[in-house]
Amino acid sequence: GKPEAVLKLYTARGYETARRANQHFTSRGALRLAPDLGHSDQHQILAFGWLPGRLLSNAMRDPGFAAGALKPVGAALAELHAQDAGGLPLQTSADVAASLLDVADKLGALVPVIAPRVHVLAQQLAARMAETARCDRPLHGGFHAQQVLLADDTTAIIDFDHARQGDP
Repeated sequence: GKPEAVLKLYTARGYETARRANQHFTSRGALRLAPDLGHSDQHQILAFGWLPGRLLSNAMRDPGFAAGALKPVGAALAELHAQDAGGLPLQTSADVAASLLDVADKLGALVPVIAPRVHVLAQQLAARMAETARCDRPLHGGFHAQQVLLADDTTAIIDFDHARQGDP
């Protein structure tokens, strides 16, 4: 009568990446993760325990949402960044720069009037990042409000399929 597990089905390539990434993180401190219940290499399926909670993306739509509710989310993300990144693929400054320029191109295509300014801003950010000393830590790889569950006084982060090590 209630959910107990989540099954995630993958392509062969996506499965291997996700399986390796999910093995690098553990629940501790402010960070709560879905328990790993098992996997099927044959069918490219990962099974996780169900986590109760409300998506942060939904909570933020409430008129009474308080910015202070984001403090535990930040604490959980900081705990993730404090874990061991060894074995995760490396995200380089060049990768981040390419991603920024790609987003700038997409924004420019959607709103042509801002295209020149957005492209210049993306180039400036990419250049600054290349000049900054790196601090390699585990990264979620696609963190957004639909991957955060709020429940009672705990915060869970889900979906580590694209986890990397890089500079938070």
